[in-house]
Amino acid sequence: MTNEELKQRAEENLNQIRLYSQIRKMRKDRKVFTEEDVKKAVRKYQQTKKGIITLRYSWLKKQAQKKGLAYPTKEEFEYWSENDYDLQGLYFNYSSSGFKGKFSPVIRREDEKKGFTTDNLIWLVNIRNSGAVRIEDEWGEGTIYSSATMAEKELFLPQGVLNRALRTTKKYKRLKIDFA
Repeated sequence: MTNEELKQRAEENLNQIRLYSQIRKMRKDRKVFTEEDVKKAVRKYQQTKKGIITLRYSWLKKQAQKKGLAYPTKEEFEYWSENDYDLQGLYFNYSSSGFKGKFSPVIRREDEKKGFTTDNLIWLVNIRNSGAVRIEDEWGEGTIYSSATMAEKELFLPQGVLNRALRTTKKYKRLKIDFA
């Protein structure tokens, strides 16, 4: 072997030794994560906008597959979500509230008959989605109200009429009101 080759081999060995010592040091400094630490890290990620989008997409995909409906690819959903002004405002309110669950952004289909395509999806606040009521007119166009009480106020209906009607219908069954 020539001097050049010996120098090169010695330098490679020295670099390997340095790398091994760095790895040993990192192993000594390594913190053992508890289950609580992992839960905190997951919660923190789920509170980011990217985390919310990922979490909602996995729910959307599972629901669409279960019902046999169309749904967007993850990339399409992420692009749509990142450029949706409703999500921007909802996320700002969610972070301002100290990440309270009732203010977290959730996804909902505007028309339950259609699939989970981006043109049929809207972002809502979790509390608005929980008691939301959809009322359709005779042309099949619907409006989503935050609650039956809000719908009664906006449609000038007697107090309690929608709540009574909704209690007598099966869960998820649509309530059609004839205003004629």
